[in-house]
Amino acid sequence: MKNKKRRSIIISIAVLAVVLAGVGVYFAAFANRDTMDQEFAHTAREGDLVFFTVSAADLVDMYGYEARVIYDDEYLLFEGNPKSEIHDISMIFYNEFDNYLLIGATMIGDRSGYSSEQSNVFTLMFRALKDFDTQGLTIGNISIVKSDLEYMQDIEGWKTSIEIRPQ
Repeated sequence: MKNKKRRSIIISIAVLAVVLAGVGVYFAAFANRDTMDQEFAHTAREGDLVFFTVSAADLVDMYGYEARVIYDDEYLLFEGNPKSEIHDISMIFYNEFDNYLLIGATMIGDRSGYSSEQSNVFTLMFRALKDFDTQGLTIGNISIVKSDLEYMQDIEGWKTSIEIRPQ
């Protein structure tokens, strides 16, 4: 009787171990699938074009802006010619530094600033020099100027998106 009970316990433990191992294998293989796909979606290959778009919501009376785009110039080459959907702010300037780009734009003349519920403020094009993870491409130090020349620093809430076009 003791041997049957001991045997039953050993079999139960073995079955439980097999079930837990199966669950572990399943999670190892499939649970991180979304994360892996997201990471893969951010990988640019050598020669790919990388489009970095910065958008903002609820803009009110923006006469100009300035922002720092941070990137690793060992992996990305800025191709120049920034684009904007804001036609009222046509004077886009940029200055390249080690591992960041200072970009900005301003309106000209005596007029009210730009207002919009949602706008793509600018898009930059880079070329991948090596394979890399585009999550290192970020924006910071955003400042805006209102038409009354009020200067506002450390603006938050601007969003970024990245499109990779294989070449």
